[in-house]
Amino acid sequence: MYNNILTHIFLFVNHFVDFFIKKFNTFIDNVVIQCYNIVNKFESWLAKMKLVSNFNERFKVAFGNQNATEFANDIGVSKQTISAYLNGTRKPKKIVMSIIADKLHVNPLWLMGYDVNKDAVYLKKEEKNFL
Repeated sequence: MYNNILTHIFLFVNHFVDFFIKKFNTFIDNVVIQCYNIVNKFESWLAKMKLVSNFNERFKVAFGNQNATEFANDIGVSKQTISAYLNGTRKPKKIVMSIIADKLHVNPLWLMGYDVNKDAVYLKKEEKNFL
């Protein structure tokens, strides 16, 4: 009798797990598709924007006379990385660039070198849709 109950419990749990995994996989597939679509829209929109500068120049302006060691510690990179950003031998990944822009209170698109308002902490609707 206990074996019969355990079998039913096992079957129920097995069906539940299968159902959950299928739903979760469908959810993940949808998230991946949405992310892919967002990236494509952003790249298309970004391609239409005018690039008037580069990260190195904009970073120097926004960074000013701050302490490189403290800034590096605040954003989770090394002082050498900040120095490389300042002298133009290295460019950050987009996620790090977003963190830098947030820390410097500048528009991340401005920091990338695009012709947008430097101090736009509150981005335009179309910018919000893609960042």
